[in-house]
Amino acid sequence: KEASSIIGNVIQNNPNRSEKDIKKIIKEVLSAIRYNNGRGYYYVYDYKTKIMLVHPLKKYVGFNLKYLKDKKGNLIIKDDEKIFKENSSKGGFIHLFFAKPDQPNKEFEKINYIKYIEKFTNCISKFQVSHIFKIFVHYFF
Repeated sequence: KEASSIIGNVIQNNPNRSEKDIKKIIKEVLSAIRYNNGRGYYYVYDYKTKIMLVHPLKKYVGFNLKYLKDKKGNLIIKDDEKIFKENSSKGGFIHLFFAKPDQPNKEFEKINYIKYIEKFTNCISKFQVSHIFKIFVHYFF
């Protein structure tokens, strides 16, 4: 919800800026945010092109996620489209394996909350280590 609010505020407070400028501001702001003692972060990818726009692991910025698989052989973004179609206004949770910014060569079990932001057709996602995020999942349900 925080990323959606941030994006909404950036758009609302910059009515005369181009879409390119607004995307740049959003990328700068979201890439600087960390939470949960530095373990949580946002990533953003363009839903149409599947190109990563914001990620703390710089090797993924500009990367096409369409065919990226986790260590179990699952496509990283395979469940996104299903969630967006079924629950486009709210978002939803996905389960996957992926690296942590401080351990880029090892994959960890994670649960992401993803949300489709229609204004720029970008996906905003919170990445958390599963056992930490389950606390929040329990809280919300």
